[in-house]
Amino acid sequence: MTKTVENPQDHRDYILTYLFAILLPIYALNLDTFRDSLVVIIALILIIFTFWIMNLHYMNLFFAILGYNFFTINPDQKVGQPVTSFVLITKRTYLNMGQIINVCRISDTVFIELQS
Repeated sequence: MTKTVENPQDHRDYILTYLFAILLPIYALNLDTFRDSLVVIIALILIIFTFWIMNLHYMNLFFAILGYNFFTINPDQKVGQPVTSFVLITKRTYLNMGQIINVCRISDTVFIELQS
């Protein structure tokens, strides 16, 4: 499948938010008791659930370590057609307007670029 790049927005700053949210419950971690361990696990589950509900499930440390960047593509609104933004995960650091990219669908609104 191919997608055309229109109005790309870079979201590298979201990775910092993600890391902060994930690492916050582990700050001053004390796993001496079962209760403390359970609280940390519940906090991590709530954070992951929140990111999933906010459609930020694609934002994770593994993609960042592998060198992927995240862009939101906002297509131009055409009369009579619904506008659906989507997220593109790619190793590119810059996208040009009108560029056609080979992608694979991860979810309804998240695509990853296929390396050719």
